Amino acid sequence: MGKAIKEVFEYIDSFLRGEIEPMEFSWDLQFLIAEKYREIKKENSEVADLLNDEFPDVCDIYEEGDPLEPFQAKIRETYEHVKAMI
Repeated sequence: MGKAIKEVFEYIDSFLRGEIEPMEFSWDLQFLIAEKYREIKKENSEVADLLNDEFPDVCDIYEEGDPLEPFQAKIRETYEHVKAMI
């Protein structure tokens, strides 16, 4: 696994462990993926496309004050799908 992919995965893991607030996560993950996209694309093109295509949509569904569990479940599901590509 490349350095950029690992960085994105570690950020997602931190959220799933409850270390990051959901609103912060939903904004920052999208930014992190955009910032690292070219590097991720070099490491694994399929993973780059999945991260870029799937996570912004998932992050956009969370609104301040929404229940956390459904959002975390969707993040976990999407994360596991992307990890399976490695």
